[in-house]
Amino acid sequence: MKSVSTALKTHLQADCTTLARLYKITRKDGTVYTFTDHDRNIDTTDYQAYLTDGSLSPLVGYVYLAVAGFSPTAVENKSDYSVDNQEATVFIDDVSIKETDLRYGLWDSATVEIRLVNWADLTQGEVKLRYGMLGNISMKNGVLTAEVLGLTNKLQILLGRTFGTPCDAELGDSRCQAIVPVETGYVGSSSDAHHITVEAGGSPLVSLTGAAGYYSNLGAGTFVVNNSSGVTIAESGSGVIAATGTDLNITAAELIGSQTTYTFSVTGGPPPQAGESIVISGMADPGNNGTFTLGVITPLSASEGGAVSWVTGYYDNGILTFVSGLNAGLSYQIAQWDGSTLTLNNVLFAAPAPGDSFLISPGCGHNVFDCLNKFNNLANHRGFPMIPGMDSLLNYPNAVSS
Repeated sequence: MKSVSTALKTHLQADCTTLARLYKITRKDGTVYTFTDHDRNIDTTDYQAYLTDGSLSPLVGYVYLAVAGFSPTAVENKSDYSVDNQEATVFIDDVSIKETDLRYGLWDSATVEIRLVNWADLTQGEVKLRYGMLGNISMKNGVLTAEVLGLTNKLQILLGRTFGTPCDAELGDSRCQAIVPVETGYVGSSSDAHHITVEAGGSPLVSLTGAAGYYSNLGAGTFVVNNSSGVTIAESGSGVIAATGTDLNITAAELIGSQTTYTFSVTGGPPPQAGESIVISGMADPGNNGTFTLGVITPLSASEGGAVSWVTGYYDNGILTFVSGLNAGLSYQIAQWDGSTLTLNNVLFAAPAPGDSFLISPGCGHNVFDCLNKFNNLANHRGFPMIPGMDSLLNYPNAVSS
């Protein structure tokens, strides 16, 4: 009790005490909640309490609520390195503790500070009982039960790098360095709490141009640009995408309304992607030359030298973040994308409404194939695909005598 004031020490030694525990919970989003097991609120906003080192006590400046049904269990402390724990039970009241916040994970791993004070004389300071985080949270019949874990819980977390076939970097982080495309999509009318259909005009891919225009091994195809100044012509030219170094051989241009569709084959560099800037030259009609932005890209058939599209599976393991609607601000992982419908890993607590907007980015399988073909980022792959498997490690000579 080194940091306890003399006055509070004297009070703790008395036959009759007026003690209460104060709980300060800080969520990951910075929101602070304060509770007490006293039978009335404890207001620390009107006094100054100092620690023995002269610093202002962190318990001041809050009103600790005597929440109905708040019932903490005894603190379990152990002499070994196992996790100290305690449980607290409280009613969910939709004012201080909202069920939707709990379901959306806003309380997960929140920081918990527990102090003991003399509620009759708060100027005596505090006894620090525990500093930890919330563990398992359960809800039943309007009652919340939360596990409070001590600092030794962090000793249970495995840290350090692992060596294995998959890449252990997070997509887009400082070790991966891949540029992750982000697109805007819109919820379709046939969506539910588990499946998101993409808002479509003539195609389910209208609002997700990256999925419609991304190909893993594209050898030949067509792309569309906004250009109405040229004429339809079957004449060779060339295209260069300076950002990636891709070179294209262009064999035809077809004018349809205000757009021109070019037929191409890749002669060098990664496949072209929708949204990239291309410089076209060498076409017989000057109107077909110029600098344009690539629109929808479509592969030719396999017999024509085309390739398989990345439309199916492109967003697998990706992240979808709602921008509008009941789920605004919440992110979910995508389990599967079949080209028109997104299946989420977990069912939404509230089904989105048609027209709700979201941001979406593709996922990575943490393998060489995705790293090279999907993100053109093999130089930063952090996996070890040549490590032998367990069969090789456990293999031994099988000598047979004759």
